[in-house]
Amino acid sequence: MRKSASTDKPGTAQEIARRLGLMKHATDSASLEGVQIDERTKGWLEDFAHGRLSEQEVIRRIKSDA
Repeated sequence: MRKSASTDKPGTAQEIARRLGLMKHATDSASLEGVQIDERTKGWLEDFAHGRLSEQEVIRRIKSDA
């Protein structure tokens, strides 16, 4: 098992954002580049981490908030 070079802790907003960046759909790729993590975005990412929001819902909220 390879370890990530990232220093992000599992479950943190930064780790989840990185994972979303890897999992994003081709149609969403440009819209999620350089997303700034504010308190509201952090909350959505934490909800995603705990299974309360789907990846698609997080992407939709980030896109509509931009």
